[in-house]
Amino acid sequence: MTVLLSIMLLRAYGLGTQDVFPREGEPKTTSLVTSTKNIYSNHYVQQTISHYSDFTYLLVPGGGQDKANVETPAIGTYAVQPGLKTTRTRNLRTGKIETCTGMTPQGVTPAGKYLLTTAYDHYKHHASVIYVQSLKIHRYLKTIVLKGHPHVGGIAYDKRHGQVLICGRRKGEASIIGITMKQIASYNEKAAKPIVYDQEAVLGTIGRASYVTVYRNQLYVGLFRRRGLGYVQKYHLEKDGGVSGKDISSEFWTTWRVYAEAMTNQNLLKQIQGLAIYKGYVVLSQSYGSRNSHIYLFRQQTGTYSEDKALMTITAPPHLEQITAYRGKLYMAFEGAAQPYRRKSQRKTDRVLTLDIKDVVDYYRSQEKRAQKTHKSVKKVKSHANAKR
Repeated sequence: MTVLLSIMLLRAYGLGTQDVFPREGEPKTTSLVTSTKNIYSNHYVQQTISHYSDFTYLLVPGGGQDKANVETPAIGTYAVQPGLKTTRTRNLRTGKIETCTGMTPQGVTPAGKYLLTTAYDHYKHHASVIYVQSLKIHRYLKTIVLKGHPHVGGIAYDKRHGQVLICGRRKGEASIIGITMKQIASYNEKAAKPIVYDQEAVLGTIGRASYVTVYRNQLYVGLFRRRGLGYVQKYHLEKDGGVSGKDISSEFWTTWRVYAEAMTNQNLLKQIQGLAIYKGYVVLSQSYGSRNSHIYLFRQQTGTYSEDKALMTITAPPHLEQITAYRGKLYMAFEGAAQPYRRKSQRKTDRVLTLDIKDVVDYYRSQEKRAQKTHKSVKKVKSHANAKR
């Protein structure tokens, strides 16, 4: 009787059902390749972003185009997110090559001559992937299959050590995966074998690795929380590019190298999906569900990054995921055009958009210098007046 009552309560209140697959399952397809064409027209995407005036004003052209004399960048200059319709990957249960229709974009970063985006299967049937495009003209190059089904909420380029670092999960614990750019360049898409990891650092002091960024040889890993404050932890990158920590390598796990040791821990706003650092300023992307997203600009600081401390808040289209700062641009990935969300969201974009973070930061830096100069002048006048007395 007790067992029966427990089962009834579990069904009634949905306890323990957070990992249950959607009833409708994954849509079928006859395609055998990764899709590369846009789902929505340029006009549709332009209409979508036109609802956000500040956001639209700060957009800059994608690819190698310059901002000069461009008031409203053409949507055609932005990279189309690959794999939204179909993605060639592997079945998690059988290991066979299959086509997935439920891939959901998460992370984005420029990496040398490439633009890399990550995605996971919403229905949990297939391995997560990295899409590789050329950075300048956005030509699709390949899809890289990862091991298992990590959420891949973030990806970062570590230029100093020639590697990309991705949010992962290892035996129930948060981890950071390291893959060399050489492996990415030489990866055989036709074989579609899970790519070999150069390192995997276990993050025992953080519940999940939701997003990641690299800045001045430091690795920042953040935790998304729907309710309550999220937080970010900072780790040091060693001379060889490994995450600093206790070596736990063994003959069984050649790539599981360290138990990472966090240097600092800071609280953030709730529902943060991405973090970028540019010239001593921190940019956070906030998004959950089909509501409008927000982009916050802060001075880099100690203590909590709370909404009242933000220098600027920009309202953006829904489903904004990771953001990455690169050469004055803020690259932004969106998941709203993915099959699981396509019907639910009213405003969707299937492009990787770029925003002008340089102009915003330069403006606030000039304001700070002006304020400091005024403060020094006032102090000098007061000192001079006191001397006369």
